[in-house]
Amino acid sequence: MGSSTTSSSGGRALHLPINSLWANRKCVLTCAVVSIANMQYGLDSSCLASLQAMPGFLKVFGYPDPKLNGGYGIDRTFQQLIGSLLTLGAFLSCLLAGTFAAYLGRRPALWAACFLTALGAAIQIGTTSQGVVYLGRFVIGIGNGWLVIFSNIYCAEAAPAHLRAILVGLFTQWVTTGTIVGAVTTWATSRDLGKGSYQIPLGIQFIVPALLSVGLWFVPESPRWLVNRGRLQDARKALERLRGDSLSKEELELEWVETVKGIEEERKMAGGVTALDMFRGTNRRRTLLCFAVIIAQISSGVWFTISYSTYFFVVSGLGVEEAFRFNILKSSVGIIGVQVGMYLMRYVVGRRTILMLGGLFQGLCMLGLGITASTTVPGSPVSRSLVVTYYYYCSYTVGGLASIPMG
Repeated sequence: MGSSTTSSSGGRALHLPINSLWANRKCVLTCAVVSIANMQYGLDSSCLASLQAMPGFLKVFGYPDPKLNGGYGIDRTFQQLIGSLLTLGAFLSCLLAGTFAAYLGRRPALWAACFLTALGAAIQIGTTSQGVVYLGRFVIGIGNGWLVIFSNIYCAEAAPAHLRAILVGLFTQWVTTGTIVGAVTTWATSRDLGKGSYQIPLGIQFIVPALLSVGLWFVPESPRWLVNRGRLQDARKALERLRGDSLSKEELELEWVETVKGIEEERKMAGGVTALDMFRGTNRRRTLLCFAVIIAQISSGVWFTISYSTYFFVVSGLGVEEAFRFNILKSSVGIIGVQVGMYLMRYVVGRRTILMLGGLFQGLCMLGLGITASTTVPGSPVSRSLVVTYYYYCSYTVGGLASIPMG
């Protein structure tokens, strides 16, 4: 058995054990409950991608066009804004997250996010006005942003050091699960031309806030946040709940001392540190590497497949029914890619190798898409297969692992 920290107790070395997931089952279960917040992001993104190709939705928010598959089209401005306002809301939530979390904690922040996502879904369900839909997208963007931020912060702070990458990686497990649920739901309602065709997929977005709001009652607050707020007794109890029987009393005491000591050192250093210090000395390389990984995730093109895949399939020549089925296939392949990527990262190769090889294969798939678009019939089996293959590599490399180096 290895060790991650060493101390001395009565003349003998004391180590924090690198034990199994099962030994840390209480912490794993706790993080799995909190990480369900990320399912909301996948669910909303999948529904958004499908609604743009759904005749029932377009009948209310689009316009008739017999030349298009499904008989309806969507205004480009409306199509752009329902996606970009979500992003704007998420961006603003990032700016507010630090102040909010510093004073109110992780659990209250997640409860607030649950309320905002439920409110945003309710606004969209209850209107036929494009302007009100814009408001709903903006509100749900703030809620989704907080769900992703605070759930991952909680997992990073609650997890033992040797399991941090795995537990933070639950983000992609839940996102892809939400994507599949959204794809299946929208496919099931896509044949209906009434308002229920889009109201039902929007309605299932109440599930995650409801489950998470209940689950948070059984989850302790982040021990690190409690220590930062000076609530040492509560922090010690929270740490004991998270570790369960995975540590002996001596090992638990060692982790507790290391946690308190580390936070005290951070406070001492914070007095003379500014944001510009990220770009000075050895920190500059770390900062640029983190930026590079996130930029790679954004520029990989995966967000296009997430936000517009079903609509893209329709305009490429597929029928509406076939486009929705293909969207389910794409999402299912994605979750397989996540499992492959997590296994390779833990047991076979490092993260850098996965990112490099995955990026190469993604680029080849995109090149193939460009070639087939100009040499084959739109919607051909070759181009559709390339889309699915491309999404697979996105899921198991950049999309699945970009956040883990920051964990």
